Amino acid sequence: MSAGNVGSLDELNELVDRWDTEDDGRRIRKRARTVGEYFTHEQGLLTPLPAEPFESNLVCDRTTLVVAWERVSGNRGARTAGVDAVTRY
Repeated sequence: MSAGNVGSLDELNELVDRWDTEDDGRRIRKRARTVGEYFTHEQGLLTPLPAEPFESNLVCDRTTLVVAWERVSGNRGARTAGVDAVTRY
Protein backbone atom coordinates (compact mmCIF):
# COMPACT_ATOMS: atom_id res chain seq x y z
CA MET A 1 0.00 0.00 0.00
CA SER A 2 1.32 3.38 -0.94
CA ALA A 3 0.15 6.85 -0.01
CA GLY A 4 1.39 8.12 -3.38
CA ASN A 5 0.81 11.83 -3.64
CA VAL A 6 -1.72 13.18 -1.20
CA GLY A 7 -3.14 16.67 -1.26
CA SER A 8 -3.00 17.34 2.46
CA LEU A 9 -2.07 15.98 5.84
CA ASP A 10 -5.77 15.38 6.53
CA GLU A 11 -6.00 13.21 3.42
CA LEU A 12 -2.94 11.23 4.51
CA ASN A 13 -4.42 10.74 7.99
CA GLU A 14 -7.63 9.45 6.42
CA LEU A 15 -5.61 6.91 4.41
CA VAL A 16 -3.73 5.77 7.51
CA ASP A 17 -6.99 5.41 9.45
CA ARG A 18 -8.48 3.33 6.62
CA TRP A 19 -5.41 1.07 6.46
CA ASP A 20 -5.53 0.67 10.24
CA THR A 21 -9.18 -0.38 10.11
CA GLU A 22 -8.51 -2.82 7.26
CA ASP A 23 -5.55 -4.29 9.15
CA ASP A 24 -7.66 -5.09 12.25
CA GLY A 25 -9.09 -8.20 10.57
CA ARG A 26 -5.75 -9.52 9.27
CA ARG A 27 -4.17 -12.63 10.72
CA ILE A 28 -0.39 -12.98 10.94
CA ARG A 29 0.48 -16.34 9.43
CA LYS A 30 -1.91 -18.87 10.99
CA ARG A 31 -2.26 -17.31 14.43
CA ALA A 32 -5.54 -17.76 16.27
CA ARG A 33 -6.19 -14.04 16.82
CA THR A 34 -6.44 -11.16 14.37
CA VAL A 35 -4.25 -8.07 14.56
CA GLY A 36 -7.22 -6.16 16.01
CA GLU A 37 -7.76 -8.77 18.74
CA TYR A 38 -4.09 -8.61 19.73
CA PHE A 39 -4.25 -4.82 19.82
CA THR A 40 -7.40 -4.82 21.96
CA HIS A 41 -5.66 -7.11 24.47
CA GLU A 42 -2.43 -5.08 24.50
CA GLN A 43 -4.23 -1.73 24.67
CA GLY A 44 -5.32 -2.48 28.24
CA LEU A 45 -1.69 -3.05 29.22
CA LEU A 46 -0.47 0.34 27.96
CA THR A 47 0.23 3.19 30.33
CA PRO A 48 -1.69 6.33 29.39
CA LEU A 49 0.24 9.40 28.29
CA PRO A 50 0.46 12.19 30.86
CA ALA A 51 -2.33 14.78 30.66
CA GLU A 52 0.08 17.72 30.72
CA PRO A 53 2.45 18.45 27.81
CA PHE A 54 5.99 17.16 28.15
CA GLU A 55 9.32 17.74 26.39
CA SER A 56 10.53 14.79 24.39
CA ASN A 57 14.06 16.26 23.99
CA LEU A 58 14.26 14.51 20.63
CA VAL A 59 16.68 16.32 18.35
CA CYS A 60 17.91 14.90 15.05
CA ASP A 61 20.20 16.57 12.59
CA ARG A 62 20.32 15.68 8.89
CA THR A 63 23.52 13.63 9.25
CA THR A 64 21.96 11.40 11.91
CA LEU A 65 18.86 10.86 9.78
CA VAL A 66 20.92 9.99 6.68
CA VAL A 67 23.02 7.44 8.58
CA ALA A 68 19.89 5.92 10.16
CA TRP A 69 18.20 5.67 6.75
CA GLU A 70 21.26 3.99 5.23
CA ARG A 71 21.19 1.36 7.96
CA VAL A 72 17.51 0.51 7.68
CA SER A 73 16.94 0.99 3.96
CA GLY A 74 18.07 -2.54 3.15
CA ASN A 75 16.08 -4.24 5.91
CA ARG A 76 13.86 -7.06 4.72
CA GLY A 77 12.22 -7.91 8.03
CA ALA A 78 13.28 -8.57 11.59
CA ARG A 79 16.92 -9.45 11.98
CA THR A 80 19.16 -9.96 14.95
CA ALA A 81 21.26 -6.89 15.73
CA GLY A 82 24.68 -7.04 14.16
CA VAL A 83 23.86 -9.16 11.12
CA ASP A 84 23.48 -6.25 8.72
CA ALA A 85 27.27 -5.85 8.23
CA VAL A 86 26.97 -2.24 9.40
CA THR A 87 26.44 -2.73 13.13
CA ARG A 88 28.37 -5.98 13.31
CA TYR A 89 31.49 -4.51 14.96
